Amino acid sequence: LYRNDVPECDYILSAEAINDEHFIVSEVDEGGVVGELRVDNRAEEPVLLFAGDELVGAKQDRMVNISILIQELTEMVIPVSCVEQGRWSYKTNRFSSGRKANAKLRRATTMTVRENIREHASFESDQSVVWDEVAEDLECLSVESETSAMGAAYQHHGDSLQHYVKNLIYPEKALGMATFIDQQIVGIELFAHPQHLEKIWTAQIESYALDAVTALSKKDGSESSSIQKNNEATEALQGCLNRIKDSLEKPVKSPGLGYDVGVDGTGLTGAALMHQGQLAHLYVFGSS
Repeated sequence: LYRNDVPECDYILSAEAINDEHFIVSEVDEGGVVGELRVDNRAEEPVLLFAGDELVGAKQDRMVNISILIQELTEMVIPVSCVEQGRWSYKTNRFSSGRKANAKLRRATTMTVRENIREHASFESDQSVVWDEVAEDLECLSVESETSAMGAAYQHHGDSLQHYVKNLIYPEKALGMATFIDQQIVGIELFAHPQHLEKIWTAQIESYALDAVTALSKKDGSESSSIQKNNEATEALQGCLNRIKDSLEKPVKSPGLGYDVGVDGTGLTGAALMHQGQLAHLYVFGSS
């Protein structure tokens, strides 16, 4: 997906900032809280975390619930979900940047987050739903993990995922993507700038590829023979984008900078993060 007028962005992505040690992610305190993490942005620019980003380490691996833009030189607590049910002990003091959660897990998590925002003005997820989704994926993919860790699925099926990574190359200047599996739209994502998508392209492809591998496993290894033509895909995408426009909820103040705008329509769930009148990230998932 492309746009002609690409705005300038004055923020950096969390994976870069974490690697440069300009962005510190840790437990909220020594005891820890499953649904919360503390972030310390020591950079001179805002740092953007994407919904579904995995944070690895500390007492258990987590996943970011919503896309959040953390103001420069700011420390705050963010809402997360556990994606490693069987561990509650320190592995490291700080978190490192991990994978991107697959679309099926992100969809289920987002649905519960949107419900909590509407009913309780809270950005929490339903943790039991998250654990159930991770467990279901591991079982479907025949992956054993002592701690029921989401990351185990990526490690076990690394070769299959690399097949997709090698064959789905980042299209120059693209700042969005619509993903189809078996002719159904699984997810639509738009980013503020092509550089953002380019930097996380591999993680994006791996996350959606895991859903493709899961779908394939349910068909006993028989790959679909039908291929969606470009004009059919474009028509389906346009219809979905129109439904997104008709499904926008009232903006609510994000825990970080900007506003969180929910998407709640027939067969659709997702959200957009808006900052200073510009889109930072849109993520919408179709029916599972």
